[in-house]
Amino acid sequence: MTNTLPRVKTLQNFFLKDKIIHELELHRTWVERFMFLLGLFSAAMAFPQVMTIYQQQDSSQVSLTAWSFYSFSACLWLIYGIVFNRPVVKRVQCLYVCTNMLVVAVILWYR
Repeated sequence: MTNTLPRVKTLQNFFLKDKIIHELELHRTWVERFMFLLGLFSAAMAFPQVMTIYQQQDSSQVSLTAWSFYSFSACLWLIYGIVFNRPVVKRVQCLYVCTNMLVVAVILWYR
């Protein structure tokens, strides 16, 4: 009888762990979706800057150094996402690289 009790506990722990892992995977999926949407929204925030520079045709009030660093930082995060196979990081940072480089290009165009 003492042999069956530990086996039952082991099975209960196994199923409990399986349930917890399943729930964590569901939460992870929702978190990844949320972070991707947040990344889309954040990357889109560069477009008002581009539109302002384009409409005023003057980029003297915008820091080329800051936007260049943002672009460089996004490139490093993209490399991180590729090396460690983080799909959300890769997708969002691709958007950041594109939008930040667009801002840098518009700044340089109107200097």
